[in-house]
Amino acid sequence: MTFPAPVPEIPAANLDRAAAYYVNTLGFTFDGGGGCHFANYLA
Repeated sequence: MTFPAPVPEIPAANLDRAAAYYVNTLGFTFDGGGGCHFANYLA
């Protein structure tokens, strides 16, 4: 049996503020690839 790579789930009260922090402060990139609004946020 093969398991997929783990993906951390980090709760956020304000998704837009959290995404801005990850992009502007931590250097993540926004992946607005469509589909679920929550699933494709940061890469």
